[in-house]
Amino acid sequence: MATQRSARGLARMAAIVEAAVVVFARDGVDRATTNAIAAEAGISPGSLYQYFTDRTDILRAVVHDYLTRLSEVYQGVWPTISAATPRRDLISTLLHPLAEFKRANATFTLIYAHPNLPASLRQEIDGVNQAFAARLVTLLAERNPDLPRDDLELAARQASAGFPGSLPLLGTVTGDEHRDTQELCTVIDAYLASRGID
Repeated sequence: MATQRSARGLARMAAIVEAAVVVFARDGVDRATTNAIAAEAGISPGSLYQYFTDRTDILRAVVHDYLTRLSEVYQGVWPTISAATPRRDLISTLLHPLAEFKRANATFTLIYAHPNLPASLRQEIDGVNQAFAARLVTLLAERNPDLPRDDLELAARQASAGFPGSLPLLGTVTGDEHRDTQELCTVIDAYLASRGID
């Protein structure tokens, strides 16, 4: 019976998170309220507070869900590239899944690039970015064994920072998201080439 209650509770929490995504997209991250989220979920505010303490707690659950799913995407991507992958193909292979994830999860971009997130959430997002950069450094080091590690770390941080920072712009520059993504690949490729990094 306790297991059934737990399953029901998890299902209710998931429904609240899904409702929050809708409300964040509609009202904006800053203007969304717990009352609006509860209404979207079809429950009373009191029922919502059985599962989440406040709006930030809900936002944290949404962020965690997005980051978990994005990490799963990249767990599938990293094994497809190696030190022998051409640099342009490497960048494209890493960037396109992020663009596709953004397209399928519009609210993700609003939250990921939001300048005023609570510090704890920003740290969680930054942690994912840092883990991505660290993985990229390892790959670049395999490709460029003669280059100083510090140079590779700086390049990886710069390149990976360009990914989330450019997310909101994809599709707004040329009107074609795929073309914008290709252009961003060109920018990052040219940056790495300018640093002598293969």
